[in-house]
Amino acid sequence: MALLKIKNAYTGRWTSKVHEIDIKYNEKVWTFVADLDTQDDTFVSFYDKADGASILLRIEFLEDADLYSNQELENELAHGLYQADESLQCIGNGEVIIGKKSFNYIDYSFNNKLFGSQLVRHAYFKMDDYVVIFCASWGSSCEVVEAVNFPRKHMAFLNGLKL
Repeated sequence: MALLKIKNAYTGRWTSKVHEIDIKYNEKVWTFVADLDTQDDTFVSFYDKADGASILLRIEFLEDADLYSNQELENELAHGLYQADESLQCIGNGEVIIGKKSFNYIDYSFNNKLFGSQLVRHAYFKMDDYVVIFCASWGSSCEVVEAVNFPRKHMAFLNGLKL
């Protein structure tokens, strides 16, 4: 019996040229979708074709970001979700560690037209004149690992993320 090699889980890599972001990910699970890498707006997104799970990491310039309330940021992040699904419901919030940073998060129950019921998490933290946003989605029936508050399939991605 061959032993699994953890390095084999990280066959893909994305690194920002302007921000301190380095992502190692499993290309067998996550498909790269798109990216933008500028000083004022950096994002990268991934998608699992099998079940519609997704991950998006974004660093956006927002002058005096610390002056905006969490509620204002959460409303802005959720705006597109409400347009896509009128039955969207907020189902919880809290704090979660991502890339060794503490993020506030808010969870939504979302009906994905292709994949059915999903949980969508918008996590964010404010840093000087930037907001760092981590959005993730997964099927509502997917079991969440309590210690990290994410599904197992997202854990390898999170472990490969450096902010």
